[in-house]
Amino acid sequence: LPQLHPAELWERSERWEGYTAGEGIMFNLKDRQGKEFGLAPTHEEVITFIASEIINSYKQLPLCFYQIQTKFRDEIRPRYGVMRSREFLMKDSYSFHLSEASLEETYRIMRNAYSKIFERIGLDFKIVKADSGAIGGDKSEEFHVLAENGEDTLAVSDTSDYAVNAELLLEDGQDSKSLVGQKSPDGNGLLEITKGIEVGHIFQLGKLYSENMNATVLDDSGAAKNMHMGCYGIGISRIVA
Repeated sequence: LPQLHPAELWERSERWEGYTAGEGIMFNLKDRQGKEFGLAPTHEEVITFIASEIINSYKQLPLCFYQIQTKFRDEIRPRYGVMRSREFLMKDSYSFHLSEASLEETYRIMRNAYSKIFERIGLDFKIVKADSGAIGGDKSEEFHVLAENGEDTLAVSDTSDYAVNAELLLEDGQDSKSLVGQKSPDGNGLLEITKGIEVGHIFQLGKLYSENMNATVLDDSGAAKNMHMGCYGIGISRIVA
């Protein structure tokens, strides 16, 4: 997929301003005609545009695209070598569906596949409930390698697989240490605090991009329907950290 994106695609998804203004992480530029472009930190807009051009019927769904490519992000504080850098290698994939149930099925398949990849590599990791952030969507989970030098603070159950990015449980001004010993939200065991390095993130985006960018297909009755979408990424460069 192209690394240089026209601003108009990101304006259609309503993300251009957020990614380029203030503390936005997209490198952006103008060509000699004054047209604005951005260096891709992620590819939801481009792949949704492509999908809208080549997917016409529900019979083509579900469909998943993937790539392994260099990404660029204007990090405010790049540090720790490949753990947080302005240029890095990512495996990212994007799936399109007629229904939410189909999206859920592919999401589970990707979740299991990512788990198997990290297990085979030999990583000690947790699947963590996460904030979808600037990507958006209805649900997302992160894959974190447990490490003392991790950037993220995680709250995990001492007796189950429950894990969540601690910031989702904290109220304003509350310290993560205050969560230690609290009952786990899943009802199993007590919470402990640990550090993690995010090496993967998966999202259920729903119709967020297809509605903004008018990506539709015809269903079995001939009616135009906005596609459901998921996206899934592995930080290849980060794994070696």
